[in-house]
Amino acid sequence: MSQPDNLLTAWRNGLIDCDMRLSQARLAQCHGVRVPTYERQQITPGILHLGVGAFHRAHQAVYADDLLAGGDMRWGIVGVSLRSDRAQRQLQPQDHLYTVATKSTEQTDYRVIGSVLEVLVLAQQRAQLMAYFADPRIQVVTLTITEKGYCLGSDGGINWSHPDVQHDLAHPESARGAPGLLVAGLRARRAAGAGPLTVISCDNLQANGQATQRVVAEMFAAVDPEGLRWMQDHVSFPGTMVDRIVPATRAGDLTRLADRQGYEDAGLVTAEPFTQWVIESDFAGIQPDWQSVGAQWVDTVAPYESAKLRLLNASHSALAYWGLHRGYTFIHQAVADPELLARTINFMADEVIPNLALPTEFDVSAYQAAIVDRFRNNAVPYPARQVAADGSLKLAQRVFPTLQNNQETGRASPWALDVVAAWLAALLDPLIEFDDPARDQLPVDLNPEMSSADLVNRLVHSTTLCGPVAKNTSSMQALITRLGAYRGL
Repeated sequence: MSQPDNLLTAWRNGLIDCDMRLSQARLAQCHGVRVPTYERQQITPGILHLGVGAFHRAHQAVYADDLLAGGDMRWGIVGVSLRSDRAQRQLQPQDHLYTVATKSTEQTDYRVIGSVLEVLVLAQQRAQLMAYFADPRIQVVTLTITEKGYCLGSDGGINWSHPDVQHDLAHPESARGAPGLLVAGLRARRAAGAGPLTVISCDNLQANGQATQRVVAEMFAAVDPEGLRWMQDHVSFPGTMVDRIVPATRAGDLTRLADRQGYEDAGLVTAEPFTQWVIESDFAGIQPDWQSVGAQWVDTVAPYESAKLRLLNASHSALAYWGLHRGYTFIHQAVADPELLARTINFMADEVIPNLALPTEFDVSAYQAAIVDRFRNNAVPYPARQVAADGSLKLAQRVFPTLQNNQETGRASPWALDVVAAWLAALLDPLIEFDDPARDQLPVDLNPEMSSADLVNRLVHSTTLCGPVAKNTSSMQALITRLGAYRGL
């Protein structure tokens, strides 16, 4: 392996220079770094977190660190790794301290986070985990386990054929899937009389609170119907919307930290400056004062989810396809193109924003400006092909709703249609490579010489790839014209 590969492998396994490694004792020697100034020994655990990955460390754990810095010492985090012991190997030898490197175009700021008190590994420390579920000091359980961790079926309920679900139904005392594990933990809490609990999904899953509640309730009903009734009275599942780009840590990030700040960190994570956490104020017990450190309390997160999908994510996809056709590799290169920037701004302002039902406190102009600033950040490079991947799935959530709304109201959607055309053209272009399951849905009789009109009509009549465009004659004609422009036909 090359030296950078060796460095990254050692970092991932927590095997770094012990003499230079971050620790509580070394904090006083860290220069140019913001470090915890509170007494960590006074922290009590208040949050149990499932899934101690990079996003959690750069997002929820930072909000908790801000609470501790403000003097509320009730919100220390006990992290739980459901599969791997990597996070424990990385953090335990350095007193569970780690650094967040916040990267902007101008500079990188370093901050040591002290809110994580312990990291448990499910396979090795199940008894300790159940003891924390039964601890009345724990008021909140948060999750970052990715969408697949919820064992969801196609109907939005639990997938009863999922291997983890099958295992947990047969062996609830040794549950390994998130729904079964939450049921086991809540049963332990009920048995201990430890009081109410709030369970918060922090994954990018629409209506994540409702989805979590449903799979847990269905698992509860299968293994402990009486416990389900207790859950309904004592546990809440508020929805949330989270946002922050947290790219993979690279070898250069590790060496820069050591060279400039004078220590090594096996838990280093990198992030963009922007961070957002919107939370429904539906708590069963004590509610952390996250609003005082930048989070937003709302009655429902639905409008914020829509804004993120249809403004931020849709513009991301648009720049990816437009950029690929112009030969750009990264999103920040595409948004630096004046014409593509103008397209993006017009798409948001003229086609998306008029369809959004936003709360009065939502500053949509500031949000739109923040989106452009984030895309410009070349210190957090986003590959256009990565953003372009799975367009057949992404556009159905990000762009098609805007098209549908505009078609119903008679409003024009030139840029939304252009995004669809750019995606289809990229999908059909053998020189533009990105992963998309739609390739398997394309009719076998398509050929490069086929006219754009024949191509679109063939797609409309044999697939669902064109979405709501198929229902509108003027949209169909505009799509044909724009697709032809990308194909040069």
